[in-house]
Amino acid sequence: MQNEIKNGWDNQFFQVPNAIYDNGDLDVYELAIIQYIFRLANNGMAFPSFSKMAERVKCSRKKSITTIESLIKKGYLVKRKRLNDVGNQTSNLYILKKPKKVGSASGTLPMVNGVPQPSVPDTPTLVNEVHPINTNIINTNLYKDIVNFLNTNADTNYRATTKRTQQLIKARLDEGFSEADFQQVISKKCRDWKKDPQFAQYLRPETLFGAKFESYLNQKGGMRDVTASTASGNTRPCDSNQQLEGLF
Repeated sequence: MQNEIKNGWDNQFFQVPNAIYDNGDLDVYELAIIQYIFRLANNGMAFPSFSKMAERVKCSRKKSITTIESLIKKGYLVKRKRLNDVGNQTSNLYILKKPKKVGSASGTLPMVNGVPQPSVPDTPTLVNEVHPINTNIINTNLYKDIVNFLNTNADTNYRATTKRTQQLIKARLDEGFSEADFQQVISKKCRDWKKDPQFAQYLRPETLFGAKFESYLNQKGGMRDVTASTASGNTRPCDSNQQLEGLF
């Protein structure tokens, strides 16, 4: 009987971290929507519309909006803009936080009449052992996807396994930036630098994913549009040395 159940569920289920339930700080709508996002997530990210979430969870669109805001406030999600190739927002992108950073799981025993009480298991006998999500696999896939995007667009051959590259990507991810943000930075700087022999050498992880990442992400227009004021009040294009000073 157990094997029949197990075989029938192969590839037809998804997993959520234990902390989603153990933290005990989510209401029924928050639990339903966070599980739905886990259901859709690829590399820890998903972009369902408010209407679709409302349809699946059987609530109003307004309720789905307030629920997402609550999940973000409680530290379960990060919300970013999902942009198309020309930089226009197409939807919201939701990034699932790492299990160790989710909520604020208590290290104390629950209280009953002022007395600490041990937890009583309320789960049935396991039919199929469920393992926690391996965030190392998620990060490894992200490193590979981001570096492949850079290599494809910049005609480079960087490796996703390089420790320094992984450190830079992880630092930006920990700050809440998404894979879409990396793609936008890479696309912008390839447009600015790829055809310029002097600047093409800076299409590399150390430059793109470093301390100026957010500045590159929010850059308006191209680098060639940058101008400097003269003493007479007129403007002239910045020279190469001035542009190089702004890279790092």
